[in-house]
Amino acid sequence: MLFASRPRHWRGGSSRKVDPTGASDPGLAELQLSQARMSVRNGERISVDTTEEAALEQPEAVVQIRGLSKSFGSVRAVSGMDLDIRAGEVFTLLGPSGCGKTTTLRLLAGFEEPDEGEIAFGGRPIVSVSRGISVPPHRRDMGMVFQSYAIWPHMSVFDNVAYPLKTRRVGRDEIRERVLRTLKLVGLEGLEDRPGPLLSGGQQQRVAVARALVYEPRLLLLDEPFSNLDARLREQMRVELKILQRELNIAVLLVTHDQVEALSLSDRIAVMNAGNVEQMGTPDEVYSTPASPFVRDFLGRVLVLPGIATSQVDGTATVTLAAAGHQQLVCDYNGAAIATGQSVSVAIRPEVVSVTAGAKGATSQMNSIEGRIEALLFLGDSYECRIEIGEEQHVLVQVPRTIKWTEGDTVVLGLPREHLTVWPQ
Repeated sequence: MLFASRPRHWRGGSSRKVDPTGASDPGLAELQLSQARMSVRNGERISVDTTEEAALEQPEAVVQIRGLSKSFGSVRAVSGMDLDIRAGEVFTLLGPSGCGKTTTLRLLAGFEEPDEGEIAFGGRPIVSVSRGISVPPHRRDMGMVFQSYAIWPHMSVFDNVAYPLKTRRVGRDEIRERVLRTLKLVGLEGLEDRPGPLLSGGQQQRVAVARALVYEPRLLLLDEPFSNLDARLREQMRVELKILQRELNIAVLLVTHDQVEALSLSDRIAVMNAGNVEQMGTPDEVYSTPASPFVRDFLGRVLVLPGIATSQVDGTATVTLAAAGHQQLVCDYNGAAIATGQSVSVAIRPEVVSVTAGAKGATSQMNSIEGRIEALLFLGDSYECRIEIGEEQHVLVQVPRTIKWTEGDTVVLGLPREHLTVWPQ
């Protein structure tokens, strides 16, 4: 394991009380930042409102954001955002470039000032536009790993990691103890004297993580932390960072456009689009039950088949696919009412589609579609198969290499009804 296990005396995570403002705020109640407000006292969670017993079952919110907005000229980068980040969880902002995820992180870190909204951290307000509160970045007790890592080339590994402690005027002996301890934690023990330019990409990433963790913040901010690594090292670092986060029990806010990173690392994901949160939930929730066509199409791969709604009765919709010889699909559907004759789309994840060899006219079973293999791409462990349905519709699925496939073969696609979703057009 590249990251070592947590030392016994490591204090990170939510086990200590943090007051980033340096003083309590008697007007905290006015913020109304959480329905079930919690405080941390002597390492134990205490409920402020004992009548809300359900709140005791949830970890306390390390970060509470309400009504956060930011514009750059006429561009609305973040629009009225509300979200909580819980203690000990990895929370990911996922979305395409320009959706507002990095702006949100910079607002939280203090590198940008919001136009509207409020942020509380560790039970204390650090930003309130209406009340004129804005705590400086260095007093927010947050560690940050930048996309470029920002390793100073004129400094050694030790000096790079020690920098946050020196700016906080920590004593020399304590600096050495904490830096060496943190370097051991991230698997860089013995490299403290190496110059920054002589580090590999993976080592630079570890130095950036060590520098963010050395002063034991309560929240770690990660801005596209793996984008500069090659594919194999990126996969390795994801696993190691997940293990480290669990060891330290520290809350993490990850910003990424990489779906694999988001799904594999996160406890919860907020999918962003044009400054808004389209959907928030666990990785399984946002992947399996997307709340909008944007989430459906952005997260993972999806097959979308246009059709006409034939009927909707007791949560079941029947859709006729014009491109597939007017084949009918039966789908479980609990959305808004669909009128007979209305244009709709049926969507399904390709990994749940079964592909079997079949003769012409072999689609006698419900929810099966006939197609023809148009192209095969060998991927090593499987084939990527482009299948033509009718004259204008094509779908892309993966098929096992254990079966001999030939371009031009007729196949039958099985579409399980429990995995189909219907979307009005």
